[in-house]
Amino acid sequence: MNRTLCGRQCLTGENKSPKWNLNLASNQVSGTLLCFSALFISLFLLNLVGNSIIGGIPLSISSLHVLNLLNIPSNGLEFRILLQLILSDCLLVLDLSYNALSGPVPSGIVEHSDRSALLLLDLSHNKLSSELHLEIVELRNLLGLFLSHNRLTGDIPSSIGNLTYHRALDFSYNSYSG
Repeated sequence: MNRTLCGRQCLTGENKSPKWNLNLASNQVSGTLLCFSALFISLFLLNLVGNSIIGGIPLSISSLHVLNLLNIPSNGLEFRILLQLILSDCLLVLDLSYNALSGPVPSGIVEHSDRSALLLLDLSHNKLSSELHLEIVELRNLLGLFLSHNRLTGDIPSSIGNLTYHRALDFSYNSYSG
């Protein structure tokens, strides 16, 4: 198992149990995501790209403490994004692009940004609507943030130009001003 991509728990050797990858990309999987339980406690990677999964993301996914990559683009996910996923201390990549997620980009990130291990957050091509909260870019480990093709509004904060640690920011195809 490749441990170089693993989060803090794995890097420090605290958890020596085997890690599991579940890759069901483009397999015509349909329906809602099931509740994740102790059966999936060692799930390292979940790839469900290009299926027909609908509904929301169960809160139980945030309890998968070794999950490093959650990849569920190009499905029919709806509802809101769980702040608990963004603030996970082990999740490195969260790709929920090309779905039907709605509502605001989660707020409350700044207070807990030191907990997040996220390197890439892709929420592009959804139906997110709100003003851009600068706190989303306060995630100190984040290298890529993709929010294009949503319904986000408001001014782009001038302080966004002071960000030096982000490698890729894409806010295109929204209704920003400023």
